[in-house]
Amino acid sequence: MKLKEIKVLHNPLNYLLYLKFFYLKKKFIILFTTIFIIIGVIYSLSIKPEYKSTTIIVPQSNKQNDIGAINSIASIAGINLNNSYNSVDISPNLYPLLIENLSFLKSIINKDLISIDSNKKISFKNYFSSDINKEKDSNFFKILIENLNNFLFKSNNENESNNEIISNYAISKTDKSLIDIFHSRVSLEVLPLDGYIEISAIMPEPIAASEMANNTRIQLQEEIINFKIKKAESKLNFLLERLKDVKKTYDLNKSALAKFKEENKSINSIFQQNKLDELIAENSLSFNLYSDIKKQIENQRITVKEETPVFTIIKEPIVPLERFKPKRKSIVINFMLFGFLLSIFILLSKSIFEKGISILFK
Repeated sequence: MKLKEIKVLHNPLNYLLYLKFFYLKKKFIILFTTIFIIIGVIYSLSIKPEYKSTTIIVPQSNKQNDIGAINSIASIAGINLNNSYNSVDISPNLYPLLIENLSFLKSIINKDLISIDSNKKISFKNYFSSDINKEKDSNFFKILIENLNNFLFKSNNENESNNEIISNYAISKTDKSLIDIFHSRVSLEVLPLDGYIEISAIMPEPIAASEMANNTRIQLQEEIINFKIKKAESKLNFLLERLKDVKKTYDLNKSALAKFKEENKSINSIFQQNKLDELIAENSLSFNLYSDIKKQIENQRITVKEETPVFTIIKEPIVPLERFKPKRKSIVINFMLFGFLLSIFILLSKSIFEKGISILFK
């Protein structure tokens, strides 16, 4: 029975006629939908499984919590901690920008991962290098265009390659592909209201997913700590270098004083007494300076400790037991719905087309 025989076109708002028409064509709809279900099953089984591992950390600071206790301990040793702290805090909202930093990316793609397939530790770069090579080999037209471009604009490309060698901020095309893969597989989400940071990694292997999430966490913590204590560590290094020079001067003055006393055990002249007083004063001055710098160093070490942020790990990046994707049930259901709707569309289009042809040649 055709669509025109039940007069659906004359009654487009009569949905019961549509249902009756689809019921009469149920064999075609079921067959067409079944074909798409089979395609969906085959497609879902052909997709390689991916695993997701997540770690949650809470950034904290020692300075505000421990400053009272540290001040009291330091005052006993005669160290003054009443100086103001000028450390720069990074807002957690800026943490996602840190993983966009080129130095961070270059470091993270060279971190080792445990691979079950190779049964050894390999870097993120080597882990996906085969996929990048396959993608290059499969894209014939892209390679052809690049070769033509290199041939036509050879001089420009040579200049660009020279610039890449000179510049520390340039990356190769392979590294660019690896960075894109990293961004597609690793995500960092900051929840300021809850006060924690969630780092997730999706990898083809469960152990690699856990390793990738943990490597990203460690690298992020190192970047934050280095940024936070950079100024304090710079001052500490300056004081340590200054201490070496002052100690050298103090040792020379002390040796000169000891030598003078050894050579002049009995002082009979005013000149010798004045020389002794001068050596004692120089030795005392250098000793006081040496002691003062040592106190400043201890003071600065406490400052570095105070300014070093502490990260509490709320959730460890465990090795996932179940795959994150593909969602095979969802894929099959989507294919089934698509096949069902497409079969209905084909039936309606065919009937309308036949109606139009019959009117045209009537």
